[in-house]
Amino acid sequence: MNTLSIPRMGESVSEAQIIKWLKAEGDTIARDEIYIEVSTDKVDSEIPSPFHCILKKILKKEGETVRIGEPIAEIELKGAQQIENATEDSKNMTQPQVEISTKKTLPITKIENKANQKLSPLVRKILTKNGIPISEVVNILGSGNEGRITQEDAKSYINNRAHFIENQTVSDSRHILTAEKIELPSKSKEMEAGDTYIRFDRMRGLIAKLMLESKAKSAHCTSFSEVDVTALVTWRDEIKDAFFTKHSAKITYTHLFMYLITDSLKAFPKINAHSSDDGYILKSNINLGFATALPDGNLIVPNIKGIQDLSLQKIVELVGIIGQNAKQSNLKPDDVHNGSFTMSNTGIFGSLMGTPIINQPQVAIMSLGEIIKTPAVVERNGQDVIEVRKKMILSLSYDHRIIDGAYAASFLTNYKKQIEDFKELQF
Repeated sequence: MNTLSIPRMGESVSEAQIIKWLKAEGDTIARDEIYIEVSTDKVDSEIPSPFHCILKKILKKEGETVRIGEPIAEIELKGAQQIENATEDSKNMTQPQVEISTKKTLPITKIENKANQKLSPLVRKILTKNGIPISEVVNILGSGNEGRITQEDAKSYINNRAHFIENQTVSDSRHILTAEKIELPSKSKEMEAGDTYIRFDRMRGLIAKLMLESKAKSAHCTSFSEVDVTALVTWRDEIKDAFFTKHSAKITYTHLFMYLITDSLKAFPKINAHSSDDGYILKSNINLGFATALPDGNLIVPNIKGIQDLSLQKIVELVGIIGQNAKQSNLKPDDVHNGSFTMSNTGIFGSLMGTPIINQPQVAIMSLGEIIKTPAVVERNGQDVIEVRKKMILSLSYDHRIIDGAYAASFLTNYKKQIEDFKELQF
């Protein structure tokens, strides 16, 4: 009996949770038709079938977690398909289109358009987020199997919507695709009159799970260092307009901190590592993760691969592209996997310092505090004088099983020197 399985979906992705079967036993699945929705960490994906087949038996139910390549269903191939092993073929499929879901636990009301065109869950989410009424679904031309509306079709319609609805009012909230309300518990001994119960959505639930697992796995310890960023801030403020004119992109302090940290990570390779059961793996590339916001306010940590080989302007460009993809729910699994070190700038929210939680399987994470003006004693011509300087606090959380305090402090000192000895850069 031939089988279907979850294909490879990016570096270091070893398992996925089945969110929803879009086909039932006995249904026919066309080649390239979306038949299941799965979740890996923070990314939801729709999986297309590599075969024209009949779904004979579902082996893994909704809510179950399965390994990549593990059979999830038995199928009967239709037509003359020359294939020796369907499972192996599905493992080698091209990575599917990915859409970040921002309201993952809210069940979507089942709808069909006037032509009985069924919509996949992720297409529904795209339309819901953009306020597309049911009456407009018939305007969307489907390019999928049997005219099925794909994510790209939905996005194309949204981008060109004005051409279809010049004289149509679209604000009738009675017809907007909406999510059903979550049923709240009627009684709880922890709740009092006037309290409101908020259930985690899938994203926040995953974040909670990963944070607890990280604290349980690693021996968290945090070291701090105050750094004078006056020279860096002054240079950036002086060249930001010229940089924008030349590269059509805004350069921020964070871009400079990301650029400068690569030398320190190369000098202290244990900071740029992955933990394992009985040791750790020194990573040859620096895949620098950075926290960025999703449309629902949750944070995700994509990473820039091989940042040690990139110019400052290339880093600015890639951060902009990845950040925009996150806001538009267009990240792919590989964007958020195989990071080797993470940097989070909580200072932009007014935080003086923090104790960040390690992003497993990494062994360290840095938080950048708020840049503030402060009086400081500096030496001028052999004399101590008080000046107003711009300073910030670096917070480095690390796995004490792998990194000792002295090693962490030396890394911070090295990075502090990189920042305080900042010289003008070519761009």
